[in-house]
Amino acid sequence: KCRPKRIIIMRHAESEGNLDKTLFETIPDNQMSLSCTGHAQARAAGQELRKLLQDENLYCFVSPFLRTVQTLSGVLEAFPEEQIAGIREDSRLREQEWGNFQDANLFN
Repeated sequence: KCRPKRIIIMRHAESEGNLDKTLFETIPDNQMSLSCTGHAQARAAGQELRKLLQDENLYCFVSPFLRTVQTLSGVLEAFPEEQIAGIREDSRLREQEWGNFQDANLFN
């Protein structure tokens, strides 16, 4: 059997929602984008991951949420195309669903 040498779990980088919780009132959770800092964090994480993996192949599983796809994109900038063995988007990889947050003042 072909088994991975290691499994690395990475959370998404800083999102706009991490900076301003009120954005969840108007932007669906799955469409929350990375902040400028988050994009830089993703690229830096890619550099660190590349140092760790060196010449090992990389196979990625990613949530369909925008911020996770953007994080993966930044990470992959550090890798040559031939080192990326595959990418699989899986909707089961996601945070707990908290529902649709609305402005609480509208319901008082």
